[in-house]
Amino acid sequence: MTARMCRACGADADCGWDEADWGESDASGGNEAFEDDFDYDDFVRREFPESHSGSTATGSAPGFWVSVVLFLVLVSLLLSMVV
Repeated sequence: MTARMCRACGADADCGWDEADWGESDASGGNEAFEDDFDYDDFVRREFPESHSGSTATGSAPGFWVSVVLFLVLVSLLLSMVV
């Protein structure tokens, strides 16, 4: 290989990147060295504990449900005026 810089991060020889440090690229164009077992959900729980409600993507924000109820009431009022 004759890469002059890392395709993943843009680092070059001036900042200490060496192609030999990263191994062979895989067939998809990625680099095996960047493959890891990163758990995004665990990262979010650790970095933002105050915003984690214990369940993932439930959409249970109170403001959301208030908006839904108000929208339904508005629609029903408009429909009752039309009919």
